[in-house]
Amino acid sequence: MRRFFLCLAVFMMVVSGASYSQTIINYGNLTFPSGFSATNFSEVWDLTQGDLILTYTIDMTGVTQPAPWQTSYTEVGIREMGASNFNPGPWNTYQGGKGGWMTSLVGNLAPSPGTQSLHDKHNLSASGGRDELDYDATNPNTIIGPSGTYVNYGIWFDRDGVDPWQATYWGAVNGGTYNTGGIYHIVISYHAISPTLGTMFATINGIPTGFYTAGWFNGQPPFYPAGLSFKGDMTKMQVFSGLWAPSPAFGTVTVSNITVSGYLSYIYNYVFLANNGVEIERSKYSKSKGTIRSNDDVYFMRGDPTTFTGNLIAVDDVKIDKENTIAGNVTAGEKICLDPGSTITGTATPHATVATLPMPTLSYSAGGASYTLKKNEVRTLAPGSYGNVIVGNNATLKLSTGNYFFKVLETKTESILEIDVTSGPVTINVVTKLLLGKEITVTVKPSGEAGSDKVIFNTLQSTKVTLDKGGYILGTVIAPNTEVLLAKNNRFRGAICAQKIIVERDVVFMHHTSPGTLSKSEVADDDATDPETTTSVVTDYELAQNYPNPFNPTTTIRFALPEAGEVTLTIYNSMGQRVRTLVSGQMNSGWHSVVWDAKDDHGVRVASGVYLYVIKAGSFTAQRKLVLMK
Repeated sequence: MRRFFLCLAVFMMVVSGASYSQTIINYGNLTFPSGFSATNFSEVWDLTQGDLILTYTIDMTGVTQPAPWQTSYTEVGIREMGASNFNPGPWNTYQGGKGGWMTSLVGNLAPSPGTQSLHDKHNLSASGGRDELDYDATNPNTIIGPSGTYVNYGIWFDRDGVDPWQATYWGAVNGGTYNTGGIYHIVISYHAISPTLGTMFATINGIPTGFYTAGWFNGQPPFYPAGLSFKGDMTKMQVFSGLWAPSPAFGTVTVSNITVSGYLSYIYNYVFLANNGVEIERSKYSKSKGTIRSNDDVYFMRGDPTTFTGNLIAVDDVKIDKENTIAGNVTAGEKICLDPGSTITGTATPHATVATLPMPTLSYSAGGASYTLKKNEVRTLAPGSYGNVIVGNNATLKLSTGNYFFKVLETKTESILEIDVTSGPVTINVVTKLLLGKEITVTVKPSGEAGSDKVIFNTLQSTKVTLDKGGYILGTVIAPNTEVLLAKNNRFRGAICAQKIIVERDVVFMHHTSPGTLSKSEVADDDATDPETTTSVVTDYELAQNYPNPFNPTTTIRFALPEAGEVTLTIYNSMGQRVRTLVSGQMNSGWHSVVWDAKDDHGVRVASGVYLYVIKAGSFTAQRKLVLMK
């Protein structure tokens, strides 16, 4: 199978008050030899932002037949990210599956000019095995149910003329084109009716295909052209193509000039997408993963040494200082400046043609009640519009499926955003200020990091967006008008789209789809490595933040005692019920460490969620929150 990439162009379109980038990508050509081979292209498309048009030319002249009606199958279409690249769905299930495509095959290739011939067949397909029997859409937004009979005259094509019998049928004049020679130009239009249901219509050699009738008859069908419905996640579709041929005797198929016009996803394609550059400071951790794209430069400062796993794409330069390994490909419109002490394991392509991707333009407003959560307060807000919402130290704000609009959303030290996506995504729209404070924890229920793609933070602000140090953050941040700072010691899973992106020291970042987990990251709170906590004389009581946090399966709690005395350290659940007593007795002065294994006093593992740990030593009492992830 050969694959060639050609060009990319970008346009703009206004959809529901927001501008999204409409992108055209020409993927070039694919040649499939006999046997089984299939592939997909990496870009992820979002049909909920607008229709997708897939065009290509298929050359079936290389197909041969060991005997009449023995055939190979070629598929070209779209399928949900992660689904199979051939027949992506349960077999022969109406409105099942995870995509929609065109199936092309041959019937009887014997030459037969002037007589009825069924040479080549093309029909829209979904849920392996569905074909003209299930054509069920009369327009992009209307599904009426399948006709249940094989009545789509426009599916079969002759290569050498129309016989008199075929010419008497309506389909021969209006639904098919003949004398094709086995080469077909196909256009498939995809439309999302809902986030999980779409329709597709096709033209072949410029003529719409697809009839809907109640049975065979000579006359115009009730609906023409007709289309086919398909299912899948419309926000994350990829283009795929494949050939199934039982043996070399079936020959080859070439699919050429594969071109897609649609809307690239801001969530699923890049971990970072910036308009004016991406700068990444040194890190002693080599867990960061994803594709980074910039309309300007990408700059990796000196490593520690550090390995980054993913691809780098820049319209201008890519600069990589020493002690960095880029485990992926690097593509630059201008120069690639690679220090001799660094390595690119993949392909380095300078002076390439790299298109500029426009930032989205957001449009919304906010207003309503304002709330300031006091220290340790827990509050639940329903989807809706609000004024200023300030989440105080150690406070918890709970959000659930739907759209939120805030003038200001600001979290203080060690606060928690608990986001429940059980019933669908949560979109947080901020007008003037989004600030996630020091040691913020953003949790996603019920799926943890696997649900990070269901959380979106949009902000209209022109001042810098700060994701302060030591945080654990899940979600997509879209800030098209300003810079985003990912401060030191953060753990981030998601995607960031902004004017500029700055990543400080010792940050671990991963894309939504990157393998691995943040919950076991080695990134620690500053206190964990502060020499004062290990070598200096202790003069005050102190309860440090547990590490790691969130955690699974164990975490370490550190505390300081300026003098010997009776100490208790207890774990409580969110209802205030005692779960585990970790320390109860006399202890010497100095720093101490205790490990909690997420079990209660009876040795039973506790459920994931937010817990409190409370220390009492003489007149000193303190508490902090910790988060157990599953």
